[in-house]
Amino acid sequence: MARLMALGTALLLLLLCLTGAASTGETVLTAACGPGCDPAPTGFTVPVPQSASHFRVVTLTPGRPCAGGVRTPVKGFSIRRGGQTVLVYYWTPGGLVSDPVPLDDLELGPGTYQLYAAPASGARVTLSFRITPRG
Repeated sequence: MARLMALGTALLLLLLCLTGAASTGETVLTAACGPGCDPAPTGFTVPVPQSASHFRVVTLTPGRPCAGGVRTPVKGFSIRRGGQTVLVYYWTPGGLVSDPVPLDDLELGPGTYQLYAAPASGARVTLSFRITPRG
């Protein structure tokens, strides 16, 4: 009986953890770049008539540069729609750069997007955002 109660409690805690992001209205995505510099993007869709905003970097892990001769770890990500880059966010020795707008100001309209980690072996990004009615 005690084991059954412990199992029930563990399942309840797991369910609460898994639904935590959903209850706050947040979407959480992770993308990576594999050891062979193979991108592993993650797709997401913003439905009509909504928008995605309130973007926040949860984790940003640097990777080893894929280009020979470069030794500085590469840390960043991009968001793309179709073949077009919508946002590039990366670390430089002078600080973080978000182009063309600050991450806090980013609002994406309806459409299908891809989140890419920096093109560096082992790079990884976890990003959260909210999908809300446009307005």
